[in-house]
Amino acid sequence: DPQYVTTRYTRRLMSNLCDSTAPCHVYLTAADSTADSMFVNFQTGPPSMQEPRVVFDIASRRNASQLSAYAFHTAGSTFEYKSLDIMRGIHWVLLSGLQPDTVYYFRAGTGDDFAHYSAEKSFRTLPSSGPVTVVAGGDMCVNEMAKKVERVAAAQNPALDLIGGDITYGNSMHSCYRLWDQWLIDYELNMVTPAGHMIPMLMSIGNHEAGGYDKKYENIAFYMSWFPQQTSVASSPVTSRDSYHAHRISDKTVLLSLDSGIGSKSFSDQTDWVTQQFADASSLPNKLVMYHVPMYPSYRSFSDWLSSDLRDEWLPIFDANHVALAFENHDHMYKRTFPLRSGQISTNGTVYVGDGAWGVVPRSHANPANSWYLANSQPVNFVFRVDIGTTNTTLTAIGQDGVAFDTFVVPFYSN
Repeated sequence: DPQYVTTRYTRRLMSNLCDSTAPCHVYLTAADSTADSMFVNFQTGPPSMQEPRVVFDIASRRNASQLSAYAFHTAGSTFEYKSLDIMRGIHWVLLSGLQPDTVYYFRAGTGDDFAHYSAEKSFRTLPSSGPVTVVAGGDMCVNEMAKKVERVAAAQNPALDLIGGDITYGNSMHSCYRLWDQWLIDYELNMVTPAGHMIPMLMSIGNHEAGGYDKKYENIAFYMSWFPQQTSVASSPVTSRDSYHAHRISDKTVLLSLDSGIGSKSFSDQTDWVTQQFADASSLPNKLVMYHVPMYPSYRSFSDWLSSDLRDEWLPIFDANHVALAFENHDHMYKRTFPLRSGQISTNGTVYVGDGAWGVVPRSHANPANSWYLANSQPVNFVFRVDIGTTNTTLTAIGQDGVAFDTFVVPFYSN
């Protein structure tokens, strides 16, 4: 007969990370408009019945002892997370109407008691025009390699971190909440710019967030409820959130974060949405997409069922709208394709990059059958530095040692 093992007893022997009304995690997620909005997220345990709030200012109030020292106060929303042996308050506050390219100092907490708030932290909004630097990667894990690559990524002084899924490998198991706790602890410690500012996340969902494919949103633990990324549902229940969303970056770029068959919403629903988003951003010359499962895999077969379905649904739309870059993940290697259009190498095509090897053990080699579209593939842990300029985007692949090993330029689309 099968034997079952539970870690519930040993989890209970461990100290409770969130054992006070002061926040135990504070982290940022990107809103639709990255130049003037930001989600501040924090957690408390046990859940506080008092209103979640962020106090903030354009000058540091680090030595203040009263919340009133901060010029601005914004209230937020709360989700009460109950599962197994934990009960926790998940709070999010949307800060809107911010000034572009400006440093904000803040504390997050609940109610009016200063002791229930975090230490002062800071972030910088993205610029509304001109160049901007972000980093990108996926398939992170909770291990020493992931932390090492985080430090390499933070050293690039990025305005934003594009995370393409498979973050903790918790597989939507409620018992794996400590994996998410540790990942957030590591992220908060390592993903800080040289100037000491927090780096916001912009995420796409992976199969190891959902525990598979075609999963109902309400059955996906942690990811859907802990990481808001849509302004339109900022004050709505977490069940209102979608697993795909659009973001404006500077004045020339739109990034669509897509769901590559992980959630249960049909491809056709999402395809209509993608078409509309590109129509709304038709005047922008730099269109980027990010998702987890690759359309052009480095390791898996080109005829993989999900990659094939994605190409059938999305490739015509990407081609019609002149998508410049597609950030893919899932295959645990470094990959850069030749520019591709209509399934062929083309000067004016989309470059597909990936394939998710932030902290996982890389695959040993690429699939030789895929060599016709692979311009570069290597079994290395890495992160992308993405320098979005005014006429092109420069991507630099940087290894765990901080040394760049591939650099290329992708021009903006020009009629």
